[in-house]
Order: sequence, then structure tokens, then C-alpha cells
Amino acid sequence: MTKGAVDIMQTAAPASQPAAASSVAASETPGAVKSEVASQESAASNVVSDVKRAAKEGAAAALPVASTKKTVTPESATPKAKLPQVDNDLLSRAENFHIFAKEVKISADVNGNIATAHLISGPEFGTRGQSSNYGEEDIYYIDSLDNLGAKAFRTGNNKAIFGDKAYESLEIKNGQVFVNGIRLDHLKANNVQHIGNFIDFDAEFVKLTNLAATYASHQQTAGVKVDLKDMNNRSIDVSGIDDNVTFVGVPVDIMEAP
Repeated sequence: MTKGAVDIMQTAAPASQPAAASSVAASETPGAVKSEVASQESAASNVVSDVKRAAKEGAAAALPVASTKKTVTPESATPKAKLPQVDNDLLSRAENFHIFAKEVKISADVNGNIATAHLISGPEFGTRGQSSNYGEEDIYYIDSLDNLGAKAFRTGNNKAIFGDKAYESLEIKNGQVFVNGIRLDHLKANNVQHIGNFIDFDAEFVKLTNLAATYASHQQTAGVKVDLKDMNNRSIDVSGIDDNVTFVGVPVDIMEAP
């Protein structure tokens, strides 16, 4: 469980393509001019072809490793991020995240990844150490944000996906990522992707509401061991359960506690 307090409140562009341009300096030799024009037209054609191919394959351009903001054309395209397939998908897309909410306000250390339509504050988060929360990489999605701390995304292998509004807050300087002027210590430019509406939270919460109603009708699975007395050391032990699906009851006051 997360140490400290986490407040979660439920409410309620594609990257630019490179423009191909060519200019030819005057030359006294017509043949040289013609050759130069043909060479540059061929290069421009290759650029356009690469862009069309990337778009066809569903590629998303990575943020440029440059010192300007949102104006530098990336040199290459990276595969569009996809959430891993989870057996049964009992919580739909929320199953891929430690915190999944329309609004998130983090007021303490969170040892896990997050997905939110709006991040109010996030001073420190990300899976660390030998945690069962961590897979091959931490995937995050933030559609819009107010504040991020320098220790956000603290694991080394991240895939941080920013929606259109959150992307407006980003700036790249010498490979380092800045958000609202704050340098993020652990997030590098090649860890960042800009994908608008990567998760439709309204649609996902309709699914989750229906799933919650279904799961609430089940009794807690026999053999589950629940210890919630210490807020910093709460545990749910299902190691003795052989069922494919295990139901655990957690009181609502524990779920809503700071």
C-alpha cells in the first residue's frame, strides 16, 4: 500500500509532421543547378514518404531532443504506446495503473504509476525498488496538469504519455524535460510521448461503474487474509487462494481515508 496520503477525486494532436522544403543557391553552371534541385527534391520526397508511412503504421512522434518548445521537428518516430494486455481485464484499462482517476491530488510518496484526466499535484511518484507494482516499464498517462514535482516518474524505464493540454506545459532543454519550468530529475526526452485522448476516462468510468456493481454482489473469497489496522503497513494476503478470480472486501472508509 502507499505510504502516506493520496487524495483521489472523481469528477464527472498528433505530433507535427516535418515540412519538406528546399532552396538552391545560384550557380554559374546550369547542370549543377539542375542536379542540386533533383537531389533536394528526392530528399524531400523521402521525408514525405517516411511521414506517410509512419502515420499509416499508427506511429506517434516522440518529443524532440532540442532546446526549443513544441516547434522542433522530431528526427524519428517511435511506436505508438499501447497498454499491455492483462488476463481477464477485470478492471478494463484501469488494471494497468496503480492510481486511475479523473482527478488526482498526490500529497505523499506514491509507489506506483498513475493515469488521470487531470493531475492537480504530483510531487513524487513512480515505482521503485523490488515492487510487485512494476513490470517491464512504468506507463503513465496525464491528460492535463497543474503541478509536477522534480521527483515525478522516478523509475528509470518510463513511458510517460501526455495529452494535448499537459503537453503544452512541457519543454525540452538538452535532453532534459521541464514542466512549468521545473526540471524532472528522472524523466528523459526519449521517455515522453504526446498522444491526445489516449484514454477516454468518461467511457472507462461507465465500464468501471458497471463492473463495480457486478463485483459488489460477491462475498469475499474464503481464505483471504486482510490486515488494515496500520495505515502504513496494510496488507491483503491471497497467497493461499487457488481461484482464478479472488474477491476482497475493503471498507469504504479505508478507501477514502487520507
